[in-house]
Amino acid sequence: LQAGIKAGRFFISLLSVNKHRAQDEAFVRMSSREGGHFSEIRVLVPGRVSRNRAVHGDMVVVELFSRDLWHGRSLALSTTTTTTTTTTMEDGSVPVEDMSAAMPTGHVIGIVQRNWRDYVATLPQDEDVSSSSNKGQRVLAVPLDYRIPKIRICTRQAQQLIGKRLVVRIDSWESDSQYPNGHFVRSLGNVGELETEVASILIEKEISVSGFTDAQLR
Repeated sequence: LQAGIKAGRFFISLLSVNKHRAQDEAFVRMSSREGGHFSEIRVLVPGRVSRNRAVHGDMVVVELFSRDLWHGRSLALSTTTTTTTTTTMEDGSVPVEDMSAAMPTGHVIGIVQRNWRDYVATLPQDEDVSSSSNKGQRVLAVPLDYRIPKIRICTRQAQQLIGKRLVVRIDSWESDSQYPNGHFVRSLGNVGELETEVASILIEKEISVSGFTDAQLR
């Protein structure tokens, strides 16, 4: 990777997933020099396969596709954030008229630094869990942040945790797994309760709130 970076074939950038089309689009920025002036070019990383298990916020190494493989980003509204219906073709692709002009396109070939953090998540109401099992169950926690993939955790409390806001952490992401592996940290409380939702926002925004010291209170 280092040789490719030095030769200019690869470049390093922060991966930014489109929260409105989290399954389909992520972007990185590549520095470009034209006429003695430096500028940043936005590069599309299409689909989850092209991210190579990188998560939103990771520092990654990217290789550009050849120009004949460049394509545009989708201009259609996402069905995850609106009730508007998006037109799709029989093969699931987006019609040409719903795509922007072709832009630089590439894929992640390496991860320089993982920037995982605590994530607030919930267990789906329809999650198949057993209330009588003494063994840990593997379940998928769904993060509040659409840009983060589902996280597979193992817990004995699965039944009790449905309907709760949970704090989970990612531990690893195996090359043959669709989802990363993680673990349950703690419960913040019931979904919809004011204190729970405020705590969730603070964690998602990475705001640390600690009590005042005696000196500060004087």
